[in-house]
Amino acid sequence: MELKNEEYELLAKLSVIVSFETNDIITEAGKPGERALYFVRSGEIQVSDEEDGYVNIFRSGDHLGDKALGEENVICCQTIEVLEPTRCVMLTRENIKRVIGDMSRLGKSSRPISAKLDQRMKLDDLTENCVLGVGTYGVVSLAQHQKTNAVYALKILDKQTVLKKNLQKHVMREKNIMASVDHPFIVNLKATFQDDISLYMVLDFIPGGELFTVLEKESAGLSDGAAKFYAACIYESLSHLHKRNICYRDLKPENILIDKDGYCILIDLGFAKMVLDKTYTMCGTPEYLAPELILRNGHNRGVDLWAFGVLIYEMIVGKTPFNQPYLHERKMMKRIVSVKFSYPDREIIGFDVSIDAQDLISKLIVKKPKCRIGYYPKHDQDIKRHAWFHDIFENDKLLKKKITAPWIPTLTDELDTSNFDDYSFEKVRFTNGEPDIIPDKENTFFEGF
Repeated sequence: MELKNEEYELLAKLSVIVSFETNDIITEAGKPGERALYFVRSGEIQVSDEEDGYVNIFRSGDHLGDKALGEENVICCQTIEVLEPTRCVMLTRENIKRVIGDMSRLGKSSRPISAKLDQRMKLDDLTENCVLGVGTYGVVSLAQHQKTNAVYALKILDKQTVLKKNLQKHVMREKNIMASVDHPFIVNLKATFQDDISLYMVLDFIPGGELFTVLEKESAGLSDGAAKFYAACIYESLSHLHKRNICYRDLKPENILIDKDGYCILIDLGFAKMVLDKTYTMCGTPEYLAPELILRNGHNRGVDLWAFGVLIYEMIVGKTPFNQPYLHERKMMKRIVSVKFSYPDREIIGFDVSIDAQDLISKLIVKKPKCRIGYYPKHDQDIKRHAWFHDIFENDKLLKKKITAPWIPTLTDELDTSNFDDYSFEKVRFTNGEPDIIPDKENTFFEGF
């Protein structure tokens, strides 16, 4: 803030100390609230912005609330929630305006969306090696930093394709969410770049390949212990997103990679969205869709819990619960909506699905979202303390990687891509020749990427 000394003195006199308890909601998106600036002295506050699709944590020394200080009649789109007992210095909009007049003199929040990104890295620092995967909108290639030799996965999106599909907001939301999430079991976004042709996302390289490949090798299903380990890793990442009001919306084995230690890493947040109430966009993979998605009743984090139950079933049994050979997709959808599934006989799969596993699955694959275990905020412990998981979450030993994984990939070096499909026939940068350069006017859609 570029204010005069006397203005600072007046603001200090008008400020008040306020205290909040855990789970207090200071401001709720879409509802009138206190228009004020908060300087955090102790504790933690979470700000979720559904419009821009990001979440930030504010601690001692940070300030927040500047977005709520805008025009008087505009309803704020942020939800401000207290994560632990917190004390703040508060200045109301009315008092600030009395002292400084022009509200724009306050500047911006002390924690920008891209605070965790490496601002020193440049695209030219990276040397592309080979293609790891090919998607509708671009490719993911293996890249190595020329100075540090660090290895990354470089996601390259074709701007022209993104614009033709009208997915610019979708892409910006994915970047914002990834830039604001930091968890050991969620793929880390290191840096972003763009040029006239492409958007670039530098991600940690996860060398063990997809969980899908692990399941393919064990077509009859994983052992109960292996399924439990992978499920626990996956739930740690889902729980982290849900605490930040982020709905993942595309949980499946293809979106989970195995790291060098054998632990699960959640990737591809392309469908992830900040959801403070409900959203109505149809998305996801048919076999993992929850009833409310199929019925288009509006959905939130509950769809992730349903898909989590489906995935646990698949890991143990070797197939998803609602699909059958030669079953038409429409009939599968009817089975999902009616929650019609069963467990195969011991004679077929060679073992019984444990009672504890069946119990957890039955509490996740429930038609009414609010009846699913772990649905309500702060209820993630209901799942973590379930008998099937036993003590796997105790003392953060999973997060600290103190548990030996069921399978640890054998790697020859940091550039080993043997656990991925061979895309050597693909060009590294583009799959369909050189795309057109985007006009300056259309490039404005990607400002801030």
